[in-house]
Amino acid sequence: MSITVSRGLAVRELSTVQERIKAGVFSEIPEVYQVNIMASADEDLLTVAVSSVGSGLRAAFADDLGKCEYFVIARVRESHIDLIGTFVNQYKAIERKKGARVADFMHEHGVDMVITGHAGEGAVQWLKGYGIDVKLVADFGYSVEDAIEASQLNAS
Repeated sequence: MSITVSRGLAVRELSTVQERIKAGVFSEIPEVYQVNIMASADEDLLTVAVSSVGSGLRAAFADDLGKCEYFVIARVRESHIDLIGTFVNQYKAIERKKGARVADFMHEHGVDMVITGHAGEGAVQWLKGYGIDVKLVADFGYSVEDAIEASQLNAS
């Protein structure tokens, strides 16, 4: 069996997915005695979070990950951008472990890449620990959509 998973899926999570698939096959088809699952990452699909001062893709880009008002999360495939949602940054006012909490939030939402103007070293390390890329964008006149498009151009 071949499956395609998000490229940000952790090894432990992939193992859990594979075991659930095997258990389902074995319970539904008792004659089966072995299941091999090949997993590949969907390299064309990217889940992106952008620091923002407002809601949606046309909202203004925010220059600081930890202090922004919102995180706008979208799925990007080639040049097509689909909004997943806008989330209030509930960590902006905390003083300790802000970077770890933001990274946990991004990981829980399946984010592959964070786009912002600035992120503290702790946040960057936590994000990278989850396999999440961090792209810093210097042009603060961008909308969220502009920032995503600029990061895609710089990635290729």
